[in-house]
Amino acid sequence: MPGDDTLTVDTSTSFSAGDELLLSATEFGSNENEKVFVVSQTGGVITLNDTVSHFHYGSNSETLNTRVGDLDMRAWVVKLNRNVRIEKDDIDWGCRVLTTKYTNYDLNKRWDGSTILDQV
Repeated sequence: MPGDDTLTVDTSTSFSAGDELLLSATEFGSNENEKVFVVSQTGGVITLNDTVSHFHYGSNSETLNTRVGDLDMRAWVVKLNRNVRIEKDDIDWGCRVLTTKYTNYDLNKRWDGSTILDQV
């Protein structure tokens, strides 16, 4: 909620002091994304360096089940200072990176992914 300086996340999620997070917009204004920094995490409660200015909807389940599928309006919490490095000593080898969105309806689970390749 606006004015809050804590977030509640799944306890299996781990952040460290100093991590930079992006909270995605969940209202009509796409400019309501916010960048914050983690001060600490205790269990599923993250303390932020500042209060948030906008509402960021969160829930542990899909928000609406419709006849055409699930409508998920939950905010994304994105760790901005995380890097993955793919290296190979032998320059004769190449690499393929596949990022996908996958839904398993039998298990009622969805996996999302995105990739940004920079200076490749």
